[in-house]
Order: sequence, then structure tokens, then C-alpha cells
Amino acid sequence: MEMMEERLSAANAAEEDMLADMRAIKEQLASAQSQLALTTSNPVWLEQERQEQQQQRLVQHRCLEQQRQEQQQQLKQQRQEQQQQLEQQRQEQQQQLGQQRQEQQKQLEQQLKEQQRLPST
Repeated sequence: MEMMEERLSAANAAEEDMLADMRAIKEQLASAQSQLALTTSNPVWLEQERQEQQQQRLVQHRCLEQQRQEQQQQLKQQRQEQQQQLEQQRQEQQQQLGQQRQEQQKQLEQQLKEQQRLPST
């Protein structure tokens, strides 16, 4: 159970890292857009270079977005598996507790019968 909690904690940390990466990408995209606005008065070759850089950023953004989506799916699947395992463990523990209670009840009943059989002094 503790191992499941550690895995869930690690998955949450990975998701937070991924969200931080996405924020950085959005900042880069905003920077690229502001550079686009500033380069309207630049020579043609600078504009072409800027467009190439922006295209590279967009490709990187798409790749990172795809990775983020894949990681989200993996995290979702891991959480579901962990929840299923935890639920299975809970059910097994409930069953064990039920069996232990039945055994204790039988033992108590047996002890009571034995005490009732003993002659009172």
C-alpha cells in the first residue's frame, strides 16, 4: 500500500514537471510572437531567419504537446491500475478480517462451552 502511495506521489510530481514545461513553452511562444511584431521593420533575411526559428519552435511545441498528452495518458493509466490494486488489496484485507472475526467468534464460543462444562466451585 505504501509502495502504491509512493508511485502515485511520483506520478503527481511528473505531472507537475510536465505542467511547468508547458508553461515554459507558452512563454517561449509568447516571446516568439512579440519578436514577430518587432521584426516587421527588419531586412528580409532577418525575417526569414525569424520565421525559420518560429517554425522550429512550433515543431518543438507540437512535439512537447504530444509528449505531454502521452504522459498524461500514461499517468491516467497508472492511476487506474494503482486504484484497482488498492481496491483489490482492500477487499482482500476485508476478507481476511472477516475470516479472523469468524475464527475468533468460534474460539470464544468454544471457550464459553468449555467454561459452562466445568463444575462450579
